[in-house]
Amino acid sequence: MSTVEAKNPFQYQTPDSIKTDDALSIFVDVFKDFYHVINIGNTFIHGPRGSGKSMMFRIMRPDCQKKKLEKHLHELPFYAIHVPVKETSLRISDIDKLEKNYGANYLNEHFMILYFSICLFDALAKEDFTNYEKSKDEAVNFYNKVFISKLKLAGWKENLEVRNDFNTANEVFTEIREICSAIQSYFTRNFVIKISLNPEMITYEGALCLYSDFLLPIIRTIREFEFMPKAPMYFMVDDADELNLTQTQILNSWVSFRSTNDISYKVSTQLNYKTYFATTGSKIDSPHDYFEIDLTEVYTSDKKEKYNRNVKEIIEKRLDVIGNIKITAEEYFPKDEKQFIAIEEIRKKLSEKKIEELALTSQSKDQTYLEKAAYDYAYRYATSEYMKILEKTGEGHGHNYSYAGFNSLVHLSSNIIRNFLDLASKMYISAFNSINNDVKYIPLKIQNNEIETYSDWFLDSNFETIKDDQKLNKEELDQYNKLHNLIDSMGQAFSRFFKSDLSERKMFSFYFEDEPSKELHEVLKKGVSSGYFHRSAKSNKTGTGRAKLYVLNRMLAPLYRLDPASFSGYLFLRADKIEMAMNNPKDFIKYIEERIKKGNKEQDESQLKFEF
Repeated sequence: MSTVEAKNPFQYQTPDSIKTDDALSIFVDVFKDFYHVINIGNTFIHGPRGSGKSMMFRIMRPDCQKKKLEKHLHELPFYAIHVPVKETSLRISDIDKLEKNYGANYLNEHFMILYFSICLFDALAKEDFTNYEKSKDEAVNFYNKVFISKLKLAGWKENLEVRNDFNTANEVFTEIREICSAIQSYFTRNFVIKISLNPEMITYEGALCLYSDFLLPIIRTIREFEFMPKAPMYFMVDDADELNLTQTQILNSWVSFRSTNDISYKVSTQLNYKTYFATTGSKIDSPHDYFEIDLTEVYTSDKKEKYNRNVKEIIEKRLDVIGNIKITAEEYFPKDEKQFIAIEEIRKKLSEKKIEELALTSQSKDQTYLEKAAYDYAYRYATSEYMKILEKTGEGHGHNYSYAGFNSLVHLSSNIIRNFLDLASKMYISAFNSINNDVKYIPLKIQNNEIETYSDWFLDSNFETIKDDQKLNKEELDQYNKLHNLIDSMGQAFSRFFKSDLSERKMFSFYFEDEPSKELHEVLKKGVSSGYFHRSAKSNKTGTGRAKLYVLNRMLAPLYRLDPASFSGYLFLRADKIEMAMNNPKDFIKYIEERIKKGNKEQDESQLKFEF
């Protein structure tokens, strides 16, 4: 590791690679905001890549919980097992070829049961049982009387003899893990692979481990061990949208058992979970079967404040623990004071003019009301007017607008903490290379240069990486290309509104009420799962229901010269106009320009004009 990497407070590490003490020292306890994640019960946790789901799961594992709570293993409030889906045996492509005539439900469940068992016994094999005298006897007894019996009932034909030669409980659980791995390997080699090589029907005659007569009774037995918490086991299924459709339905069936006193499923997704139907055809429902958390829902004021608070704590912990820098996040990422003062001056002038106008036109003469209304009005337009001044004075179409400052970076990160850390890491490296290794804070110029570069990268290079990570067929590739059109069209549209003189100009989202086509639905779905849009809802125009709302990722604000701090308007579009944006961007922008022109003409002649 290079010197700069060793000192970089923002260097990203995969949660699995972080040691116990390091994980606890830099982790900010977000469970107070998302308490269902650690409470008993099934929970689905949705969020794009980098929103912190895997780090939550890392902290929930027994090594961190014991250290964090200062408790012994048997005293923990739960026992959590990590079950990663991405890049594991569950994603063997040939497993998707198990059609219904092969008994896809049973065979996929067998495959999943073995993988979940491997994760369970791998976790137990790594535990420290030093303080538990009965641990070896309990484990040996379990192996001889429960595990072997369950395998025989499942149809495993290999001879497993009763054994009493184990020295520790760890040896027992290691052996069980290896046996489960061998059975899974046998299934893969002798059945799954043969399906892909042989088009004829192949009969499966091996073992069949199922949930109700294998995994569930095994877990109930293990929970009675001396060293186990008198609490449920949590299976933390990470990246569950990588499961195939049949596996997803099977997992839903397990959730529907409602056996949460024994097992709770904590399921993370990248907002692309395939279905909530079980293998029975019934649908699991919230909150009866599970709770649901969307980590991207930050657009109410209380949730924004929670995210801001958490990011501040994360950054200051990293600066202190990793960088040995005792400083506030705001001091480490300073804002452009000159620009701040200039915008405040504009706000003050707008507010004064608005108070004068309201004093003449408003029926209310309450000074507090007038000042608040004027402040809201000035806040809405000040940045837009500042951008126009930069254009008029030849400052390169607003390109000298500074996005520097901690609060600005928080907004740009769009509730995806990895966005913040990635960008901060690049800033640190740039500063490290230009300030002789002594990085006390990130200068404005470096902040702005890296923000501009990152925003460009986020739409183009990052977009191509996301596409490359997928195994796309021609239809899906076409959908991603249309998604790129849609993102760019919306960014350009919001930019044109922002630079207009309309009363509603500060937009970062669009909504529609009519039903989208199947293609548009799929494109929007990909935009959400890739992190380019956040999905929400708002009251429709008639106030009789809810409309679909999509918010553009604020990391794109510098690319389109938008203010990432907030928005005050929503762009209403019919679904056919959104389809125009993804299919014919030039026609869509022409439509937006005509709409703005029409809005300018219809705007009340008495509206306050801005002159500075």
